[in-house]
Amino acid sequence: MNDQELDEALNRWKAPATPTPLRARVLADYPRGERRGRRDLGRLLRWSLAMAAVLGVLAIASAQSGGGALENLGEGINRLHMNTINWIHDLWVGHIASAFRNSHPRIYVDGELRSDAEFGGSGVGVWLRLPGEGKYLVALRRTVFEGPAPPRAGRFDGHVLEFKAGERTVRIESTGTFGFHERLPVYVMGPVDR
Repeated sequence: MNDQELDEALNRWKAPATPTPLRARVLADYPRGERRGRRDLGRLLRWSLAMAAVLGVLAIASAQSGGGALENLGEGINRLHMNTINWIHDLWVGHIASAFRNSHPRIYVDGELRSDAEFGGSGVGVWLRLPGEGKYLVALRRTVFEGPAPPRAGRFDGHVLEFKAGERTVRIESTGTFGFHERLPVYVMGPVDR
């Protein structure tokens, strides 16, 4: 049987009528046209009243804050946007720092290989502990610090993390390269303990 023969057979077939009890039950679940119109109007009025109340509260709140409603909304959206971008960048840099830290890098202090130095941490903040000197806090993003960040002390290119801390020059070198050679500033605090 081809498509044309199937169409002809289906056109000759008479569909049975819907049973009366089923039709009555289905129609009973739907409101009649004139009642539905009044119900929709009532729902529309309630929503309009609720929206007017919300907008009134927002207008009063924005007037008391000293700025216009659109200005406050714009500042809030901008703050959300910047916080989201910083959060995503912190995740990316934290991932790079973790991979770099787990690659067992070599640590040079003033040009001398130091096997007794410890390197650890998590996220965008890592630390370097030198025996007898204390722990240096090393950050790859300014967002790590609460309050003002220390001045830039070095750089990180995915392969080498180098910085100056006091009179010390520290170079931490990995065998791999992480983060597509992105150059990041390095901020250092320390030593913080002995």
